[in-house]
Amino acid sequence: MISTGCTVLEGKPMSDLIETELPNTWLGRPTTEVRTRILCAAQIIFARDGFSGAEQVAIATLAKVGKSTLYKVANGKQALFLTVVSENLEYMRSLVFARLIGTEPPLERIQLAARDVLTQMQKNRGLLRVMVVEAGNFGGEIQRRYLSTIDASMPVIESLFNLVREETTLHNTPARDVINMIVNMMIGTAYSWALTGEGDLVEEGMHYMQILEGLFQRR
Repeated sequence: MISTGCTVLEGKPMSDLIETELPNTWLGRPTTEVRTRILCAAQIIFARDGFSGAEQVAIATLAKVGKSTLYKVANGKQALFLTVVSENLEYMRSLVFARLIGTEPPLERIQLAARDVLTQMQKNRGLLRVMVVEAGNFGGEIQRRYLSTIDASMPVIESLFNLVREETTLHNTPARDVINMIVNMMIGTAYSWALTGEGDLVEEGMHYMQILEGLFQRR
């Protein structure tokens, strides 16, 4: 199976797929829609060639649109890359939100949300590696967008942590501090994994989540 950064395709070498085909969906949306098709193609090309090596003409060719059409989505290569990153962040936020409003016990919801995020990152190692290796080009803007995503989720997170405090010794520890600890752990784990490709990101990340949960000490 071949991870393209959008989905998983089977049966053909990447060299064939990358020039002619897009998956049917990207982040849960059909690639029949032009904007989604462009962003999916962009993610594949960025993951394959890196930010510096990616060419807009290659993205347009894969998306089967004219190069000028790319500018209807983003004004330039960097803006296009940041749009791809933002859409991925928003998709992961939707996965987390769906888990946090679930019916499972509060700590289990957090574990499930972490697993979903780690799984999504593992599917997109190519994009993740570009974000790590070439962060100097756009690291500050990615951080700003990431923080914005966290801020948008805080009301739901705060509500959940009120329940978590009833089960654990977290007491008055601010929810944002705990979330930052969890997210920083996942980012650090993903950083190493993206560079080396060694091990299983989900397995390693969830191992650290279990350690963190142990520190919460259930009552």
